[in-house]
Amino acid sequence: MSVRRDLVGEQPLLAGIAAPDLDADAFLPVHPGAAAYFNGTQESFFDRYSNLIYMTPMVLGALASIFAAAWRFLGVRAKDAAAAPTDLLCDLSARIRQAGDEAALAALEAEIDRMLHVGLAIILAFERMADPPAGLGELFAGGGEGTARTIDAGLRRGKSSAIPKDAAP
Repeated sequence: MSVRRDLVGEQPLLAGIAAPDLDADAFLPVHPGAAAYFNGTQESFFDRYSNLIYMTPMVLGALASIFAAAWRFLGVRAKDAAAAPTDLLCDLSARIRQAGDEAALAALEAEIDRMLHVGLAIILAFERMADPPAGLGELFAGGGEGTARTIDAGLRRGKSSAIPKDAAP
């Protein structure tokens, strides 16, 4: 409506243009969206849905946490994933005693090598962290600084002499 003053000088017929009557009982009712525009009370998308946008992730996160806690409380787990690595190590000695031939012992040796490589990968990952949990390297490798790297390098070359004397059980 501010441009109207400039245009009235050029076109005198435009002087008859005026803002619509915004009353509810007007002869021609104004569309609610046009009334909001003329009144300056028009809401943007974020004005209208900001609470929903804000609350939805919070509610979904809370529901996911509740679901995860219930899943853990009920003890729903895969049967294979339930066996802890310490259980596998404890069962390993009995399986070694029951091995009847060299082929079975070779298969058990390969399994031990796989377990060792997984453990060493965990140790190396924690050593590369800025602040590893206290005593984790000594727990797995039984040695001090760099012992896990020395053991891993020796296993990659296939030499058992790479295991330091202080890492022996």
